[in-house]
Amino acid sequence: MCKGSGGKPGTSYETCGECGGTGRVTRSQGGFALSQTCTHCLGRGVIPAETCASCYGTGRAQGDTAIAVTVPAGISEDQKIRIPGRGEPGTNGGPPGDLYVRVRANPHPRFRREGCDVYTEEEIPLSAAVLGGEVCTQTIHGEVCVKVPPGTQPGTKLRLKRKGIHAEKSGRIGDHFVVLAVAIPRKLTKKQRELIEEFSKTGG
Repeated sequence: MCKGSGGKPGTSYETCGECGGTGRVTRSQGGFALSQTCTHCLGRGVIPAETCASCYGTGRAQGDTAIAVTVPAGISEDQKIRIPGRGEPGTNGGPPGDLYVRVRANPHPRFRREGCDVYTEEEIPLSAAVLGGEVCTQTIHGEVCVKVPPGTQPGTKLRLKRKGIHAEKSGRIGDHFVVLAVAIPRKLTKKQRELIEEFSKTGG
């Protein structure tokens, strides 16, 4: 490897005849003098007698490198993670730039995220919606059971404090919301139908 010099290891170098070894050329345009990087020596000021077989004299070679990236807890969608010194190499052997990794989160089949808050949907029987009861749901911290108050309507949200996502950078801990759906029975026994009809007659 040439370490960005563009020359084969051990080869000799001669001064660039285009820029005279300065690495820059000056051209007049519209009454102004413009200084630009020399395209002949790529700003190095010297030309190698034999070019590097890996980069073909450019000082840069393409390749794939696996990098382990630590993802902080609570990171947001499209947020960038900066990895110093793993970007494009600098010219003439200069220091490399930084690498930025943009985070994309795969959707979860059960959890829905809004900021640091997490949502799940649970179905409860009609009797629990009317009389009250209990529903259990899986959070990112484990299973939690919560009371369902009598007269609960479809779409009601039950809040579980501090059971959401913990954002390390801000220190915020979100909540978990259980969105309730009421299961309406498709078939009724004779007794069940009689009870509901009686309930209907009384103004239910």
